[in-house]
Amino acid sequence: MVDLVNPGLLETYQVFRKVYETPIVRSRQPNAGKKDVELGRARSEALSQLTGMFVLRRTSEILAKYLPMKCSPPQLLEFLRVCLLTMGR
Repeated sequence: MVDLVNPGLLETYQVFRKVYETPIVRSRQPNAGKKDVELGRARSEALSQLTGMFVLRRTSEILAKYLPMKCSPPQLLEFLRVCLLTMGR
């Protein structure tokens, strides 16, 4: 996605993997050493800052204004039933 929006920002996949992916994944392993954890956190933060400039994250409070309310499966089935009955009239 990043390469589509901003080509070359993370260089090649091989460079991205070496600089970001491998240290981040290694730092999240149960047996990760202190240096691995610190490096992984630093790279994760750097990657978040880099991509945060053009990746827009919306909170549920913002999205709630634009999305239909949540309903349980039985409520959804009842809604669909009413819609189908109404369309049949």
